[in-house]
Amino acid sequence: LEYLKPGGILVYSTCSIFPQENHMQINRYLNQNPQHARRLPFSIPPNGFQHASLTQHGDWQILPWHLAEYDEDQPSRFDCDAHYVARLQKL
Repeated sequence: LEYLKPGGILVYSTCSIFPQENHMQINRYLNQNPQHARRLPFSIPPNGFQHASLTQHGDWQILPWHLAEYDEDQPSRFDCDAHYVARLQKL
């Protein structure tokens, strides 16, 4: 974020299903640096994906077709990729 101008937006994206690689990274950064950035939530889920949703923080989560009933507490039982997207805005 140091290279962004104030108001600039950073998009954080992974192809992971693991919370520790997704929203937990964003939460940790924001908790440690509340003066640098804020989460910029999406208002709608991404279009065109059958198993896409907004997380509780307004980030995008897109699951493979066979994970419609994904349990975040047990991600290791699945061997697949997913997609996660969060936006941060520099203050």
